[in-house]
Amino acid sequence: MSSFRMIVVGLFLVFTVAPSASSGYTNPCQSQQYGQRLKSLSNIVFKGEDKNYKFDIRICHDVDKYAGAAIVQFDKKDSKNYTIGKTANLTVKAGSNWMLLTYGDGDAYKSHCNKRPRKGLIMLTCAAGTSSTVKVLEEYRETTPVTNDCYYLFEIATGASCGNDNGPPLPLSPGSIFVIVVIALLAGFLVLGILLKCLLYGARGKEAVPCYDLWTTFFTLQADGCDYMCRCKKSFTSTGDWENRDNDYSPELFQDKKSSADDRLLSP
Repeated sequence: MSSFRMIVVGLFLVFTVAPSASSGYTNPCQSQQYGQRLKSLSNIVFKGEDKNYKFDIRICHDVDKYAGAAIVQFDKKDSKNYTIGKTANLTVKAGSNWMLLTYGDGDAYKSHCNKRPRKGLIMLTCAAGTSSTVKVLEEYRETTPVTNDCYYLFEIATGASCGNDNGPPLPLSPGSIFVIVVIALLAGFLVLGILLKCLLYGARGKEAVPCYDLWTTFFTLQADGCDYMCRCKKSFTSTGDWENRDNDYSPELFQDKKSSADDRLLSP
């Protein structure tokens, strides 16, 4: 638990910036980068609880009967409720199989946490399907006077966090670039060659294809090379004897035999 919390805290401190109108803030639910993934969860009411509180969470949608609230906390003792985070105050960071949602601008603490507004962190982890049950990990209260930071940490397992939709598509690999370049060069060679032969020499049909003889024998040469490199030159016959499949390399060719024609030429 402690290591997981440290990771989440680190992500929050490094990446999260409080949204504001002056900074050109766009709600991630309407953004092209995250909107489709988050809106797939907007119809689900997520519920969780610990020994003291119950929580209702809606993503990209207000909690029912609580306008503007994305996370609502209900006290089990006195039935009081508090807004932990507002729908309009959302920041998102995502990786290949996780998303970190931070809802801020909740109801202010009355005494502790320097009376700062509440906020909730929701870690969406990759899983098959989506469960409406929220795992309440902790209510974190910073005791040092440096940041005096407090937040509620939740975890939701959902398929919406799977996949790499964080930012632009990944760049092509060197191998893919090489294949694309080779195909483009071959296509350019064929098109330009056909145009030149048709316009300059009046070639028609297959004669217009540049290096036509090479293309017609290309696959035959590949088959010959495969036959020479991969196939055995001898095979086992049905009679149980080994026979030579390649007569060009028969040992009889290397035997020293005198030709009768040569004998007549050399005779005195």
